[in-house]
Amino acid sequence: MEELNEGQRRICENRSTHILVIAGPGTGKTYSIAQKVVQILKEGEDPSSIICITFTNRAAMELRERVKSLISKDLQDLFVGTIHKLGLTFLKEHTKKDIKVIDRETQEEILKGIMGDERRAKHELKKIERIKGKLFFEGKDEIYEKYEAELRKNELYDYEDLILKPCEILESMSPRKRIRYVIVDEFQDLNRAQYEFVSKIAELSRSLICAVGDADQSIYGFRGSDVRIFLDFEKDYPQCQVVRLNENYRSTKTIIEASTSLIKKNLKRFENEIIAKRNGGSPVKIVTVPYPFMAGDFIVKEIEKRIGGLSHLSTSKGDSLNGERRLSFSDFAVIFRTNEDVNLVKKSFEMSGIPYQIIGGRLEGQRDPLRRLMEKIASSLSESNEEGLKGLSLRQFLDICPFKEANESIIELVEG
Repeated sequence: MEELNEGQRRICENRSTHILVIAGPGTGKTYSIAQKVVQILKEGEDPSSIICITFTNRAAMELRERVKSLISKDLQDLFVGTIHKLGLTFLKEHTKKDIKVIDRETQEEILKGIMGDERRAKHELKKIERIKGKLFFEGKDEIYEKYEAELRKNELYDYEDLILKPCEILESMSPRKRIRYVIVDEFQDLNRAQYEFVSKIAELSRSLICAVGDADQSIYGFRGSDVRIFLDFEKDYPQCQVVRLNENYRSTKTIIEASTSLIKKNLKRFENEIIAKRNGGSPVKIVTVPYPFMAGDFIVKEIEKRIGGLSHLSTSKGDSLNGERRLSFSDFAVIFRTNEDVNLVKKSFEMSGIPYQIIGGRLEGQRDPLRRLMEKIASSLSESNEEGLKGLSLRQFLDICPFKEANESIIELVEG
């Protein structure tokens, strides 16, 4: 562990208390988690005694690959995945049933069938998600009860049930000792129900929680996450060890200083002064435009200027120019706050002829091809089965789908 800094070393060596890791951006938290898992395994612990929870499937894949690169051991029983995947795994293990999980569009279809109004159905779904995510069941109403009854009648689970149902099962379970370590990445993005799930697992198994996160990077409040869970962890676990990772290996000093000047105005945070390990960097430029559509035009002109025009339209690394490498299209990334912003800039790119690739999000009018395929199959089923529930084409598909991994695939698609 010679290559670890002091904070990373403390994370890896702790075996006696819960840990709160305040991990600033670019401070090597994934590497630290991987090293901790490896050290635990080298000490003889069974892989099945460790749970690693990540926010996305991609993060889970990266973490598993990191661990595999650091130790030669069978990791089949090591859980590395999202909290919803953990919930799904838990339900399969304890109910001994095939768990049929519906996606958001099917939830809306169910509510539309109950309410008869698509717009109201979308609004009601957000309300139901908020109730389940916050464990605030006092907000339940007749629509909620009818929705839940529809799920129970057809043995269906929505996304939130993958957390709530395991919590209900854990309430009646006796203490167990199989799990020893519960490591949670992006802890600041948990909602109340997810925190309850993690806490119950730790309580019943008497395991140690390693909560890794950064309140400064909490961006999913609109989706029900509660940064106070992370900020109050030390109150819930008074004996926990607090570790700060503040050495940034990714960004230049200029970027660190600019971002710090903004985020320090946030009052709901831990003090954690980030130290840039890379000096220099170009100045941060702030540009304002009179109208939203003009942002795309500005970006296009900026790219044209930096690559020296569009005559060659190359996406590969160019020849050097006056001793400096010519920039290519693949050197640029445009980050958006909303999907609506993507559509505005997309038009400017198309008009200019700049090649681009959309990663994440969904464009206006774009629909998932797998979703379209399932709807096509389900539509055929509906034509020959008039007894099927109106509007629940995807659910019908799940009911008859012969592929065992179909429901897990849908979960992965929903997570994006």
